[in-house]
Amino acid sequence: MSPRRTRRALAWGLETGTVRDIVQAYRRARHRGDRDLTPFNAAAEVTKALGRPTEVDDTTRALLDWAVEHHRDWFDRFG
Repeated sequence: MSPRRTRRALAWGLETGTVRDIVQAYRRARHRGDRDLTPFNAAAEVTKALGRPTEVDDTTRALLDWAVEHHRDWFDRFG
């Protein structure tokens, strides 16, 4: 993904506060024991439902990557 698209995705997720819901969907799927793409897909569904129907995968990836980089502790319990 281009840096510009990443910045737009992050701006959307942080300004609207939707990053929290997207990360929570991912974490809940991981907590249930889901692996591989299932947690990502759960987060992507939230991204789409919260108003980002285009660039869903890129937006979801950018927000999850940001959360891991800046709030690693949110994910530590899942190894």
